[in-house]
Amino acid sequence: MSIKKQIQNIINKLLNFINNPNIYVAAIVGALVGLLTGGAVGLFSGGFIGYAFKICNGCAAPLFDINPDITVGGIIGGVLGAAIGGVITGGVTVYKVHKKTRQLSSLSSENIPEVLFGAFWISIEISIGMGLGAIIGSLKLPGIGSALGALMGTSLILFTSTLENKNER
Repeated sequence: MSIKKQIQNIINKLLNFINNPNIYVAAIVGALVGLLTGGAVGLFSGGFIGYAFKICNGCAAPLFDINPDITVGGIIGGVLGAAIGGVITGGVTVYKVHKKTRQLSSLSSENIPEVLFGAFWISIEISIGMGLGAIIGSLKLPGIGSALGALMGTSLILFTSTLENKNER
């Protein structure tokens, strides 16, 4: 196969991907669910990390008896967790929905429930892995353990869902 045909093939696949409206629905659903779960995990682990590493040494006295180290760490962790969780969950949801709905080139009232439920199920499955991993990781080491646990839980869910799909074929 010549290089020109390979480039043309890649461009056609990219255009099919961009022109598939199911992808945009999956991206929004996956990113929202991942954003919420990742933000919660990041807020929790960031608070512990902020307290342990004394992020805000030069801060003034606590207002309303709230430790500024926990507050700053929680805010930073929440923002980073939401961003990372949204990107990972949205990306995986887009990929899995694209694999399922590759043949459907339009979004109609007949197939929108299939796309929405598929996107919700995939993103909730990933979020459950993220949350359970964070809980288990925080039992061993609050903060860093919960962040690493969330990453490992997400990886484990993705790995097992891939194995399930291969066994179904």
